[in-house]
Amino acid sequence: EFSLFDDWPIIPTIDGFMCRAKKSLGIVKSDGNLPQTLEKILVEVGCRVMRFDLQINHEFLPNCVHLPNLQGILDAISSLSVYSGHTYDKMFSNISNKQRSELRDFFLDMKWYRESHHLRENNLQVLKSLPIFELFNPSGCSDKTFVDLVSRKWFIPPSNVDESLIGEYFLYTQSNEEIEILARILNVEKMKRATFFRFRVINRIGELKSDIRNKSMTTILKELPLLCLQDSSLKDLLRDLAFIPTSNGDLQFPKNLYDPRIEEFKSLLDREESFPSEEFRSDEILDALQTLGLQTVVSPETVLRSARQVEMLQEQIPD
Repeated sequence: EFSLFDDWPIIPTIDGFMCRAKKSLGIVKSDGNLPQTLEKILVEVGCRVMRFDLQINHEFLPNCVHLPNLQGILDAISSLSVYSGHTYDKMFSNISNKQRSELRDFFLDMKWYRESHHLRENNLQVLKSLPIFELFNPSGCSDKTFVDLVSRKWFIPPSNVDESLIGEYFLYTQSNEEIEILARILNVEKMKRATFFRFRVINRIGELKSDIRNKSMTTILKELPLLCLQDSSLKDLLRDLAFIPTSNGDLQFPKNLYDPRIEEFKSLLDREESFPSEEFRSDEILDALQTLGLQTVVSPETVLRSARQVEMLQEQIPD
């Protein structure tokens, strides 16, 4: 009877030791398919990996070892945490960034999430609690940061946005499959484009470099109808924002500028300070700016502005 040897070190492990046949020790049964690097990571976390080459089989084994799949390895890590009293952060304190990335790649492999594989809720909670999820690093520096998914709320950035805009609070992803797993299985929210542009561009308009700012704002204007479906307050926000550069470099509110497609304006107004810069002069952009207040009609205010500009020019002419 295998259980009679419960306190005996009878399970051979890959690190050359024998351990007791207790599932709480986090023993993983190797099947020859686990990468050696992954086995090493499990050992460094504190788990034990049973030797595969000895071909030990016994009907009692499932009672004391964990299978070498996603569910089994999560169970092993969880059991060891309970047995040792160590937090997951403590267990992973000596695990390198490269090892965290490898473990994350293993856990976020789509094969574990097919319909034939059903993870228990406690397995998902353990996975979320492991500090193996990499934060996005827009600066490109070598220092990577890994977090768990339960200590605070993280986000998946929307698709096709300038990477320099993706700051803190966003997870790094390598594929659409990973995004699907994070969003659908692990409940990480993919931030809406309107929300992203509001907080990463519009609210930081004065901090951004001019090229990034202009590129981002033209993108927003091109997508404005769809973005307003996600956030109906976006137009009002843009109407009261000085974000349109003129040829002289100043940022102006939409209502303070004029549509350069209207010939009367060209003959009345200073082209350096009255019209959007070249980047903002496509028909698509100008049509969007019209909805935000871009002037399209010659009004008394237009004539008055023209007169003031002429007066200023005359003052600049030496006697």
